[in-house]
Parts: sequence; structure tokens; C-alpha cells
Amino acid sequence: MNRKITDAGVAGLPVHEGRAELLEEIMAITPLESVTTPSPTPPSKRRRLVSVIGAAAAVAAVLAGVVWLGSQGGAQTAEDVPVAKAPGTGEIAVLDIDGWDMTYSSIDKEYGGEVRYEKGEQGLDIHWRPAAEYDSYVTDREDVSAPEALEVLGRPAQLFTYSANDHAVIREVVGDFMLEVRGQGMDKTGYLALLGQLVGIEPADLDSHLPASFVTATERPAAIAEMLEPIPVPDGFDRTLSSEEVDRYQLGAEVTGAVVCAWVKDFAAAKESGDAAAVRAAQAALATSRDWPILKEMDSEGDFPDVVWDIADQVGRGEVPEGTEEGLGCDA
Repeated sequence: MNRKITDAGVAGLPVHEGRAELLEEIMAITPLESVTTPSPTPPSKRRRLVSVIGAAAAVAAVLAGVVWLGSQGGAQTAEDVPVAKAPGTGEIAVLDIDGWDMTYSSIDKEYGGEVRYEKGEQGLDIHWRPAAEYDSYVTDREDVSAPEALEVLGRPAQLFTYSANDHAVIREVVGDFMLEVRGQGMDKTGYLALLGQLVGIEPADLDSHLPASFVTATERPAAIAEMLEPIPVPDGFDRTLSSEEVDRYQLGAEVTGAVVCAWVKDFAAAKESGDAAAVRAAQAALATSRDWPILKEMDSEGDFPDVVWDIADQVGRGEVPEGTEEGLGCDA
């Protein structure tokens, strides 16, 4: 199971009359990332994250890096700040400092992953992407600002300034990944100090840095089984889905997306062959989607459930939803 919900995919979803507003909402608040094309701004994953963007707040002066920077006096440039004090030189990184909470993470074997931390109205997004995308991301960010050289986790990096309270660095490739870290809601000094609290780790070690609310590899099979248990699935549906998602919302989207894909495929085939019983079976199954516990749980965090329910409504009307395969990342 590897069905990223991409911008292009959602754009291809059938959004019926009166649903345009919903689509805009989905694009803004659900896990939608164009994972192969650099974007000038990091994707927002949740409604509650959107409010963070653009907010300004001073970083607490108790951070060791802030103290160190403050002692330098005068204007800071990236060249003055050797942000290479944090331990570890792994392919990816996590933030290790009290007061910052991990609020989101998404992992993809092919495209890398990301974690987000928040403290009040401040946010820090850490993305790791395939090494081959390094040059294209740097080129894209050069449209944001002139780069400033510095070090992150002991390796050369480039700093880009979106605004006085919005900065990002791209670290050169280590192993299979490039690393981009973007901080919002803090000034440059606070941001650079926060970079000093990064810890380099290997992707395989991420589970040990996840808060209890996230789903580790060990917990994932049971979580998938729990999500699927009350959901009607087509004959032959493989309940042993595999996923690398550590965020329960993302995992729920993958699980329910797989089921919806299977029912829509059956529905379309049944309509084409004139199998009325199979048509009714698919319609009846998807009609229960508003009662699927995981979708009801996810509904408070984002609008992916509305996508499923819109598809279910179309099937209920006897229509084959267009763009479902691309939008939900259905397997061929």
C-alpha cells in the first residue's frame, strides 16, 4: 500500500456541484504534497497547522543556541553561525528540545518523509527527499532569496529567507536523502538556534523518536486491522495491507482509500458487465462509509472523509466517479 494523496490526484477527483469549496478546503488542510515537484511553500497538513504560518513569536532565550548567538552581538549572517553543534549526522533529523511537540509525520519509502513540530504559533517542518531532487529544490529556493552558506548537522547547507519570520535550509545530500528544514513564526536568530537542536538519525530509527500518539512499525498491523474490522470490503480484498505511515490520519487515509478503490473498481466493472447484484453490493458497502469509525475520527482533523463520502454519493447515484484512481492513489 503506497497511495500518497497528491495535489494532482485530488485535482482530478470528481467534485460535483457545490463541492468546489470542499476541494479548496481539502487542498489546504489534508495531507496533500506534490512529492516530486518543489513547491515554494511547504504543504499544510491540517487546518490547525495553517494558523501557524505567518505567525511571529520570539524564541525563548533559554535555548542554548540563542545564548551563544546573543553573545556574538551585532547583525548575524549565516556565515557567522556554525550550526553544527547537534549530535548525529544521520540521513534525516528530528528535533530534540523540550516544549516542542511533534504534531505530524508522514513516511514514504520512495519519496522520503517529513515531521512537523510546533510550539505555540511556531512551527518547524523537516523534510527528507530523494537525493536526486537536491539540485531542483535548491534551484527552486533560489527564487525565494539569495542563499547563505552555513552548516547543519555538520554538513554544508544553504539558508533561504522567505520573510523575517520564515526561513529554510537545505542541507547537502547525506546517504539517500537531501534534508530541508523550514521554521516559521520565529526570527532568524531563533531559527538558527533551533537548528542547533536537531539530531541526525537514520530513517530506521525514527520510530524511537515518535510520541505515543503516533503509530510505530510494530503497532501498525494491529492499527490497520482495527481500522478495517468494521468496514465492509469486497470479496478477495487483502486485509494485510502494508504501510509505512506513522501518522494515524495518514494511515487511516491509506486504509480507507484502499477499500474505496476496491469498491469503485468492482462497481465500475459491474456496471460495464450489467451485473446488477454487484452494483448494488458496491453501493450498499460505500453507503456505510459515513459510519466507518476511522473516518468519523479523521473528520475532526481534516476533510479526507468528505472525499470518500462524495465518492460514495456518486456511486449511490449510479455514477462511476472520475479520477478516483489518481486521487486516491489506487493500485493499478
